[in-house]
Amino acid sequence: MWTGIDYLGESNWPRKANTSGVIDTCGFEKDTWYFCQSQWTDKPMLHIFPHWNWPGKEGEYVPVLCYTNCDSVELFLNGKSLGIQSYWFPRSGMQGEYEDFPARNSIPRTTEDLHLTWTVPYQPGKLKAVGMKNGKEVVTEEISTTGKPAAIRLCADRKIISGGPD
Repeated sequence: MWTGIDYLGESNWPRKANTSGVIDTCGFEKDTWYFCQSQWTDKPMLHIFPHWNWPGKEGEYVPVLCYTNCDSVELFLNGKSLGIQSYWFPRSGMQGEYEDFPARNSIPRTTEDLHLTWTVPYQPGKLKAVGMKNGKEVVTEEISTTGKPAAIRLCADRKIISGGPD
């Protein structure tokens, strides 16, 4: 990570800004913000992405990623479970004698890039992730397909805007 917040400058034409931060120039957290949170906080958290708006891509596969500090996460699409995943990190070493590893539970585990991934055939609706710690549900996150925009309405907060300092 080069910087915490995106900023103007240090970019190549035609861009005007450096976008290597975890917060954008408007102050919104980017996905990498949640990655850092998953590594540096004890408060249960999870973040699933990308958005779930893919009109015309029904049936095509979309990778859904999750950053979390939970023991395991179950992903649901429109109420149907897409499976439980968990980390095996750090991998514990041998115990006592050679080739004596501790028993693993039945949840598939990974250390791949410190995130969990499901490959999901797209259908409109709701993705829900449920994070578990010590066998108990501790956090959930949902993302949904949105409808078409209905309208945009802009209103000024003043009648005259000065071009110079106020």
